[in-house]
Amino acid sequence: MPRFGGHPHLPSYTVFVELTEDIVKRKFAMKVVPFPKSVLDNAEAETLIKIRTEFGNEKHIIKVLKIFTYEGKLHFIFPLAIGNLKAFMNDPWKHWPIDGQPTYMNTIWDEVVGVLKALANFHKPQENSKWRGYHADIKRMYLVTRKAPPWGHLALTDAYNEATNILVFDDGRLVIADFGQAIITRKMGSGTTIRPPQQPGEQAYRPPENSTQTDMGHEYDDWAMGCVILEILVFAAKGSKAVQQFRDARQKPEYPSDYFYYNIRGVRSLHPEASKVLEGLEANAGFTKDVSKVVRAMLEIDPKQRINSDKASKDLQRSLTYWREQVSRGQTDGGNAPFGLSIPDEQP
Repeated sequence: MPRFGGHPHLPSYTVFVELTEDIVKRKFAMKVVPFPKSVLDNAEAETLIKIRTEFGNEKHIIKVLKIFTYEGKLHFIFPLAIGNLKAFMNDPWKHWPIDGQPTYMNTIWDEVVGVLKALANFHKPQENSKWRGYHADIKRMYLVTRKAPPWGHLALTDAYNEATNILVFDDGRLVIADFGQAIITRKMGSGTTIRPPQQPGEQAYRPPENSTQTDMGHEYDDWAMGCVILEILVFAAKGSKAVQQFRDARQKPEYPSDYFYYNIRGVRSLHPEASKVLEGLEANAGFTKDVSKVVRAMLEIDPKQRINSDKASKDLQRSLTYWREQVSRGQTDGGNAPFGLSIPDEQP
């Protein structure tokens, strides 16, 4: 039985519309979970309230609009996204890959940078904050129930029937959602952070060190985002079919799983198909090679060597700025692999 929002046997998301005098006013997404002793006894509610309070202007993290109880269950109301990242890659309505257009001109990279910054901010909020957050389930998965609540009419949205914890709104915004697996930790006076044990989320996006319940940290999310960004790079460089081909390749019978890492007799390494795709992308010059470098650094097997989302966002933004400036100066061949070598590493 798959897990949704940390509750193994419950449908997770219902899409409905609020009606006023039989006229549709607003559309929402609703998540329903068992009712705890109090709202704050539900870790997801606590996390969402903290996000709403402390990240009110963060457009790349989902905002809970209302939390209430009904028929003995806890209900979360969210803005309704047009779809999710998996559905978007299958049938994009924004950020289309265009033949002959350099990969770095695709506006999806601005969204990727935004998501990385938002995730880094969740990992390490402003200095005076006494907490740290870890999502613990970045992936591409969602489920929608089709039972309408008595106060509204159900809006059937096929895009919500495929799952991902990164939503796509009608303006093309990528937004991190579903904090059902997320945890909030305390920062000690010494500056260290307590890391409570936590069951990992979706298996395919788990890092090598988190195959079972373990102390959770930002390294988990950094690896998972590296997996997602690799899929986005494949999408931006080669189109929707290539993303599915990449997934199919990881699911060949000779492989024990479609994880992004490979485990042979206790020795872990990057999945052979992921390595093959990365090597092919790294053979390009320019921005594609730069992104490949960021992804490889996020997919380091050793979590101590893995770059975090903050550094990944800065590296990606620096490369985007560099290559787009070349376009404004007319210094590009207009293809998927711009002229010259990739941008050199930032000097200390």
